[in-house]
Amino acid sequence: MAAHRKVEQFCREQQRLERRLVTAIGFPRVEILAADMERPVVAFTAEKIDTLLGGGTETADARNEAKAVLQARQHAWDAMDERLGYSRARRVEAEAEVHRDELAEALWAERAQSVAGIVAKLHAVLLRFEDDGPRDEPPWPQIRSILMDLTRLDATRSGRSDA
Repeated sequence: MAAHRKVEQFCREQQRLERRLVTAIGFPRVEILAADMERPVVAFTAEKIDTLLGGGTETADARNEAKAVLQARQHAWDAMDERLGYSRARRVEAEAEVHRDELAEALWAERAQSVAGIVAKLHAVLLRFEDDGPRDEPPWPQIRSILMDLTRLDATRSGRSDA
């Protein structure tokens, strides 16, 4: 399960870099307050600015200003990203996730030859999917219980006292 630990390590590093980037620059976005809105709406793209402000000549100045602010913030984000390596870290994390998933799929496709093999498969399921939902809700407590039973059974059968 070294692949899973690597993914977690890469994820933490990517998150650390993202926090630094957001703290230093903020997300590349702009708030738009159109005449018919009660509160500002956040736009992350020029297309969203066009949607929010429309294409009329009466909003051309507001559109252009909002797009200029967004472009400047995006440029600052990209420059800091380049220095920090955030996008590279995201790519490495994504590649590690793909590799982890391929290894897990290969493990699950193999036929278990022993109780230890079944334990390995269940452990891989826990590592891969347990964080997708509440850990204390079914089926995770049940799977952990089965995993512990199988580990204990395998240790008893093989004469080990470590279970």
